[in-house]
Amino acid sequence: MVYKTKLQTVRNVFNSLNNNSPDPAYLLLGGDAFLQSFFIEKVSEKISSNNVFNKSVYSLDEDDAEKILLEITGISLFSEPRIIIIRQIKKFRKNHITDIINWIDSSPVSQCIFLILDEFDLKVMIVKELTKYISVVDVRTPFPNKVKEWINFIGKTKGMTLSSEIVEMLLEGCGDSIGKINNELEKLAIFQKSNNRCELDSIISS
Repeated sequence: MVYKTKLQTVRNVFNSLNNNSPDPAYLLLGGDAFLQSFFIEKVSEKISSNNVFNKSVYSLDEDDAEKILLEITGISLFSEPRIIIIRQIKKFRKNHITDIINWIDSSPVSQCIFLILDEFDLKVMIVKELTKYISVVDVRTPFPNKVKEWINFIGKTKGMTLSSEIVEMLLEGCGDSIGKINNELEKLAIFQKSNNRCELDSIISS
């Protein structure tokens, strides 16, 4: 199985999911914890329409690689929606990667595996090997000149159309913290639904 090799943005993948099923696996590169969680959450919603699935989370900082492989390859017998997250994958050896790729190739469409490396380095051996087969997604903290786009994008995922005034206030109050921006948009969404007329600057914390 030879897969996609092009580095994709979170938004590229989400746009693709409007018309396509999720890939069986994603390699997430970058240390933005919110974007990692946000991406996994949105893809998982496509795996299970009622957002009910089994989830297994591993980290090679704490878990033995052989044990992880034994567990994840053993669950391919099950057909229920399942999400598998493996962090700090740099500690996998090349033979481990071969086993994972073989498992992905035969796993049910109701399962998806997310391999995460906080360090963004396309030259690392394991990354170079995985990019031959798995979709690679950039989950680094957005550059400052891209934050406005992200504010509007996250707002759109919540069914919100944001005025330039709100975007500027979020930029001023949250900086480039996408997680904080998301939290403020959650509050705004609640106030919008309740038709609350509070001043914006009392809602968006600085």
